[in-house]
Amino acid sequence: RAAEIVGEGLKQAVHSALRYEALDKAALKAHIEAVVDQDALRKQLDAKGLCAFVGNGSVLPRKSGVDDRPMTKADEPNLVLFASPATMEVSIDLPHAGTVRGMGIKKGISLIIGG
Repeated sequence: RAAEIVGEGLKQAVHSALRYEALDKAALKAHIEAVVDQDALRKQLDAKGLCAFVGNGSVLPRKSGVDDRPMTKADEPNLVLFASPATMEVSIDLPHAGTVRGMGIKKGISLIIGG
């Protein structure tokens, strides 16, 4: 009986989590495109002399010290989205998101501080 319960439960879990037919196709497509863009961005950093990139509009603060989800306006009405200093702003072309702008952090020693 236990094998039946576990077997059927496992079968249902696999079916709902791993079968394409059971997935949210739009969310899956968006996820795949984001991964492809992320890979393309990383591959361009070296040629631009960069070690990192922070996109304009990024949400850097987290919900709390024990919750690594991004903060939202509901959490903090005065939330400020990231905006690159003009002197460090770069553009990077991505296959799905198009051209993105943000702060390019050059190779070498950098000191980054925040509140």
